[in-house]
Amino acid sequence: MNKTSVVNTAPQQDKDYEVAVDHYLIEIEHTRSDMAASQKRIERLRAETSDILAETRQVLSKMAA
Repeated sequence: MNKTSVVNTAPQQDKDYEVAVDHYLIEIEHTRSDMAASQKRIERLRAETSDILAETRQVLSKMAA
């Protein structure tokens, strides 16, 4: 079942509601997974940025001496 049919079609039977709920639960899990991957990327980039900043400070400190 595609996203459009779930959103645009009002369920007519209990089975249709179950299918729609299952679809949305799957979408929620995909979103959670994407968010977790994004958070890991943010943490990795934050660490890389911190390392670059420390290196930059070191270089500037040597240049000032």
